[in-house]
Amino acid sequence: MDRFADPSLPATLRGTVDTMTFVPDPGPTPRGTRGRPVAVLLAALLLGVAALAPASVEAASTTMVPACSGVNVRTGPSTTASVKARLSTSTKVTTVALVTGTAWTTVCAGTKSGSTWYRISAVNGKAVRSLYGVSYLYAASGVLKGTPAAAVPPTATVPPTATVPSTSTVPPTPDAYGAELMRLVNLDRAALGLPALPIDAGLASIARDAPFTCPTNPTLVIRGRAQDMADRSYFAHTVAGCNLAGTTTPYPGLTIVRSVFGYALARSEILHWNKYGSAPTTYVLGCDINGNACAGGTATAPATVAIAQRNFMGSSPHRTSELGSFERFGCGSATVPGTTTTYFACIFSDSGSSWSPGTLPTATPTPTPAAPTPSPSPTPPVPPVAAPPGTQQMVPACSSVNIRAGASTTSAIVTTLGATDAVTVVATVPGSAWSTGCSAATAGSTWYVVSAVNGQPVSAAYGVAALFAATGVLAPTPAVAPTPAPGTVPGAPGTPPTTAPGAGPVTLGPSVTFYGRGTGHGVGLSQYGARGRALAGQDAPTILAHYYPGTMIGLMPPAPPIRVLLLSGAPFATDSPLIMFGRGGTWSIDGNPAVFPADARLRLIPPPAGAVTAWQMIVDDATGAILLNGPAPADLRVRGTTPATTLELPASSPPYDIFRGALHVSMAGANADVVNEVAIEDYLRGVVPAEMPASWPTAALTAQAIAARSYAAYQLRPGVSTFDVYDDTRSQVYLGVLAETPAIDAVIAATAGQVLFSGGQIVGALFHSADGGATENNENVFVSPTGARIASPVAALRGSPDRDPNGISYDATSPYATWQTLAYTPAQLSIIFAADPRTNVGTLMALDLHDRGVSGRLISVTLVGSAGTRTVSGTVFIAAFNAGRPAGDPMMRSTLFDLAPIP
Repeated sequence: MDRFADPSLPATLRGTVDTMTFVPDPGPTPRGTRGRPVAVLLAALLLGVAALAPASVEAASTTMVPACSGVNVRTGPSTTASVKARLSTSTKVTTVALVTGTAWTTVCAGTKSGSTWYRISAVNGKAVRSLYGVSYLYAASGVLKGTPAAAVPPTATVPPTATVPSTSTVPPTPDAYGAELMRLVNLDRAALGLPALPIDAGLASIARDAPFTCPTNPTLVIRGRAQDMADRSYFAHTVAGCNLAGTTTPYPGLTIVRSVFGYALARSEILHWNKYGSAPTTYVLGCDINGNACAGGTATAPATVAIAQRNFMGSSPHRTSELGSFERFGCGSATVPGTTTTYFACIFSDSGSSWSPGTLPTATPTPTPAAPTPSPSPTPPVPPVAAPPGTQQMVPACSSVNIRAGASTTSAIVTTLGATDAVTVVATVPGSAWSTGCSAATAGSTWYVVSAVNGQPVSAAYGVAALFAATGVLAPTPAVAPTPAPGTVPGAPGTPPTTAPGAGPVTLGPSVTFYGRGTGHGVGLSQYGARGRALAGQDAPTILAHYYPGTMIGLMPPAPPIRVLLLSGAPFATDSPLIMFGRGGTWSIDGNPAVFPADARLRLIPPPAGAVTAWQMIVDDATGAILLNGPAPADLRVRGTTPATTLELPASSPPYDIFRGALHVSMAGANADVVNEVAIEDYLRGVVPAEMPASWPTAALTAQAIAARSYAAYQLRPGVSTFDVYDDTRSQVYLGVLAETPAIDAVIAATAGQVLFSGGQIVGALFHSADGGATENNENVFVSPTGARIASPVAALRGSPDRDPNGISYDATSPYATWQTLAYTPAQLSIIFAADPRTNVGTLMALDLHDRGVSGRLISVTLVGSAGTRTVSGTVFIAAFNAGRPAGDPMMRSTLFDLAPIP
C-alpha cells in the first residue's frame, strides 16, 4: 500500500503495507446450508503436551475476560477435554481457582505456554451448572486476562450542517472506533455534497475481526484485517503465510474479501495505524487532499480515529475510494492490549454477500449442506409489498428459472429462481420466441412482467422497474394446505405438538439472552451427528437409516454428467479476457480439429464496447507461440483428450480453480457463463472433502458420500436447464481437483453409484452441520417468510431425536452443539429488529415462541411491540438478529432456540 501523506506523523506511525493473524485451527467445522454458511469461531490453540495430575490453588472469585476471540472453555483442565463453549472477547467469566493440568501452548495475545488452568464457575454472571450441566469449566491460564477498566465512550458531536442520513447509521457496536470511523467517512462525504454510503455489517466485521481459514492451508485460521494487524503488529496488503497455491506469493487481502467472503465486487481496501489514543479531538470536515479548503464544519472524535480518517483523506487512492460511487462499505479497528496502538481497515464494495458477520464462507474442507432455499437478495431486504389488484403470485415450474432484464432470450439474466422462490406477475407482454423443457416441452413468445421476487419489489432489489420471465417457466402458486390444529403434525403420529397449548407472547424482562442448540436447518443428516454415531460404532447404513427413515441404499441408473455452474454472467473485457489452461495432458475445443498441448492457454476476448462482432479465441502454448486465432462461437466446450487432462479456470474460485471433465462456455455481450460438465463420481471427489474433513471416521465419510451422491443425482435436469447445481452453498460446495484427497477418493470408489431410494425414487438427501439433539421435518423448516408451510412433507426427511442412550446429543463435539447470544436490553433488541422492516415493531415488548416443530425448532416467531405485531419465520427472525446485532457479538445459529438454556 502507498505510504500515508500526513507530515505531522512520526515516521514510525506511517503505514506501508498490511496483513492478518494466523492461529492454527483445531479442525475443520462443518458449515450450514445454502446461503447460510456456518461460522468457525477462532480457536484458542490449546495444544496438549502431557497429562498432569490436577492440583488446585483455591482463590477468591475473580472476573476475567478472554485475551483473544474464540477462547476454548473445556470440561476439564486438559487439552483433550471436550470443548464446551468458545468465548468472544466481550464474554466475562468468574474464576474460582487455579489448577494444574495438561501442558498447553497458545498464540492468544502473544505466544506462551504453561500447565495451569483457571476453574470457571460462571459465564456472564450465569452459573456454569445452569448453563452447561457441569459444576465447573476450565480455560488455560494463558487465554484469560483481568477485566479491563471500563473505557470512556468516545464523544462525537455532529453539527446540524453535517448530519448523516439515517440509512448510514448502525446500532452501537463493541468496536466504537470502527463505528466512529464510518461516521467520519460519511460526514466527509456529506460535507462534500455526496450521499452517505450504506454501512454493510459484514464488511465492517471482516475489516475488524471476522475469522476465516486460509484457502490454501486449512491449518491456518486468520482473524479479520484490523484485529490481525493488532495481534501480530504488522501492516501489509497481503495475508502473510497464506500463499497462492503453488507459490510463495501471499494472498492479497482484497482477494480474500472477494473469494472467501463472497464480496465479488469489492474494489478497495484501505488501512492505517497510529498510537494517538482515545482523547477527544476536533476533526475538520470536507477538506481537500492537502487538508485545506475545508467546507463542512467540525466533528469531535477520538484522536486515533481522527488521525486515521485524516490520513485516508490525505492519500489519493484512499480518498478516491471514500468519495467513489460504491454500493456499501464497512470499517473496523483493533487496539493492541495495554497500548494505544490502533489498527484500522475499511473495505468498499459494489455488491453484497450471502455471508453475514460471524460466519465463515470459505472454500476450506468444512461440511456445508445443501438446501432448496433461495439465495439472499443482493441488497438489504425491503418490506414485502401487497400485490395490487390484477396481479398474480406465481412460482417456478421447475428449478433454476431465469428472470431477465427484458422480454427476450438475449436479455441479461438478472436472477435465477430456486424451486421455493415466488414472484409477483403484473402483466403478460409479447417478446422474442422461446422454448423450454421446464415441467413440459413448450414454446411461445409471451412473457410475464415480474414486479416482485419473494415479496420484494424488483426496483429495490435490482434497481429496475420490472423483470421478465417466459410464460412457460412459471406456474400458479399451489394451494397451501391448512395449518394443522394445535397439538398435531400431519404425517408424524406420536411426535410432539408443533404448537404448545395455551402458549402465547412472553413479556421481555430487563435482560434477554437467546440460548440455542445446533447450527444449520436441521433437516436430514447431521454431519457432526454422523461423526458422533460413527465414533459410537455405528456403520454408514445405520447412520443413513436414522437420518433418512424408510430409505434403502441402491445403485443409481446410468446418469449423464452433472453440470456445475462455476461462473454466471461474469463480465470480461478486451484487456481482461476469459482465460483457461489445459493441465496435465492434451485438450481440444469442440468443433475444432486441433489438439492443443498441456499448459497451452485459451483466451476468449469479448468485442469492444458497442461492437457487434463475435468474441475472439486465441490459443498459445507455454512459449507464447500462437496455435489458434479466430472468431469464437457463442457457445463452446473445452475438454481434455486424455484421462490425465484437467482444465484450469482462474476466474472461478482461486485457488480451487482446476476441474475434470469439460467446461461449457456460453457468451453474450461481454458476459459469460461457464459450466463444468463432469461425471458424478469425479464431481463427488471435489464435494465430499469440502463438506466433511478427511480425518473423520470412515463410517461418517461414507454416509456423507452417499448422501452427497443422492443429492446430486436428484438435481439432474438434462434437457431442462443449462446447469444442475451451483458450486457453492446453494447446492453443495464443489472445489474441484485441488480439494481431492486419497482417503476420500477411496470412500467414493468403495460406494460408487450408491444412492438412497424412497418409494422407488432417489432421495434429495439434505444435510446440515449439527442438529442440536434432534432433526426436523422438512415442511417445518422450508416455510414462507411469515412461517406458513408451503412445502409438502417428504417421507425421507422426518425429524427425530438424535441422542445416545445417556441422553447426550450425538453432535456434542460440534462447537455449536450449544450456543448463546450476549444479554441485551429490550431497547437494544428494538434497535436490532427495527433494522429489518420484516421485524420492525417499534419498541419490542414481547415474543411469542410457541410455534415449534417436532425438534423444537421455531417455525414462526411473533414480535409484539409499540407499533403492533409481526409474525415471521424462525429463519427470518435469526437472519434479522444476525444482520442487526453489533459487529462481533455472537450470532444465532439455528431456529432451535429459546429464552432459557435448552437441555
